[in-house]
Amino acid sequence: MTVVVVQPPYTTATCEIVQDEDWLDPLPRFLEGDEPSDLTDVTIEIFIRPVYDHSVLIKKLSTEDGTIVIDDAAGGLASIYVERETVISDIPIGKWDHFCVQSEPFGTLAGGFLRRERFRGPLIVHPGRVAS
Repeated sequence: MTVVVVQPPYTTATCEIVQDEDWLDPLPRFLEGDEPSDLTDVTIEIFIRPVYDHSVLIKKLSTEDGTIVIDDAAGGLASIYVERETVISDIPIGKWDHFCVQSEPFGTLAGGFLRRERFRGPLIVHPGRVAS
């Protein structure tokens, strides 16, 4: 498998959620210049870590597990959908870093992929009203 990694430019995105609610957020539109990216056959992953380059992974969201949904492939639109129970159990209250990686088939080589970071920024998880 050949993997080509493309570095920034990327978008900075701050996200704030409440720990005891479903996490429903649109992602920044995926663009190529001024035009929407075609998200057909694309995998989108968001990694949540204590800080960007930390080895500990708090949570990974992905189109593969349904926590990220492609809303309009031709329009470059996707969104996050994480159920309340998963937010409560998997994403602790606090300030974390999150970053989004887009992977897609690349070139004519079998198994070739283009991976690029699309956005990053702080993820703030506020306490909710979870009864103990």
